[in-house]
Amino acid sequence: MADGAGQLEGLTVLIVEDEYLIALEAQRMAEEAGASQVVLANSVEEVRKLLADGPLMDVALLDLKLGQEDATPLIAEIKARNIPVIVATGMDMETPVDVGLLAKPYRETDFVSMIVSALRRTA
Repeated sequence: MADGAGQLEGLTVLIVEDEYLIALEAQRMAEEAGASQVVLANSVEEVRKLLADGPLMDVALLDLKLGQEDATPLIAEIKARNIPVIVATGMDMETPVDVGLLAKPYRETDFVSMIVSALRRTA
């Protein structure tokens, strides 16, 4: 049984990551923690399309460097829809007060607890 089993029960999690293997690993972690739906995106355009036409997201995990694209503007766009944002990055950076920061590489326990914390902050 995974470390965070059941903690994300019924949630829809958006994972924005351009590294395919990292995205798949994050998807596995979310599903093992009980997420009912995990939506993967790997570009700014794809995220904007999902925000407009996709399922209602409960939380978003966002890599800010998507190939050559800077995904930083997505933080405000996602937050405008009252979706908690967690930035997952290997870079040393500061984030806005109400945005979680998850350092890469991350462990499953950190991944799940960061999502739970982000949801509590916006509850």
